Amino acid sequence: MNIVIVDSSPIMRVGLALACAEAKHSVVASMSDLDDTCGRVDLVICDIMTPSRSGLALIDDVRATTAGGKVLFFSMVTDVSIIALLLAAGADGYVTKSQSCAELAEALAVVARGGRYLPPTVSQAELAAAERDRAFERFAGLSKREREVFELTVRGLSHDQVAKQLSISRRTAETHRHRIVHKLGAASMSDAVRLGALHSAIGSRGPA
Repeated sequence: MNIVIVDSSPIMRVGLALACAEAKHSVVASMSDLDDTCGRVDLVICDIMTPSRSGLALIDDVRATTAGGKVLFFSMVTDVSIIALLLAAGADGYVTKSQSCAELAEALAVVARGGRYLPPTVSQAELAAAERDRAFERFAGLSKREREVFELTVRGLSHDQVAKQLSISRRTAETHRHRIVHKLGAASMSDAVRLGALHSAIGSRGPA
């Protein structure tokens, strides 16, 4: 396969390129963020968060940017609900960054022949249970402003920075964050941010 690698870490991109070459695949581009230069490639390997987008937005943009190329996510995140969401949205596989080069090669082989790859730590039963639970649908209940606040919070911005970015008061930013925690049924904002890989789905597919 002709492969594009998208990861914010230069060291990670080099390691992935070497692993792909070892598995007899060609890396045609390596970048920190997805752009429109990918062209016609067979597969994009990307983290679930890039500087400009993440989650479901990455799947949509990879499809558009690569004229239908496959998507293999490569991330430290091991939350089954997140993996279930991304696969349900059309990802072709998911590899965790703790897996070996041999397992990455296996993932590439599975995706190349049209299959869907799961990390060995995730069983089909767990995936099915997560898909049935579909807890991530709670994110659809956030308003447009709440999605914006959450997206900025996921990226590490403070109350003051969120307020400045959105031209709202600090108190309003705090109120939105409290509402987000309540709507998501989370114990805290930190607990909500644990699902930060979903935030682009909120930003691009939730209600206005």
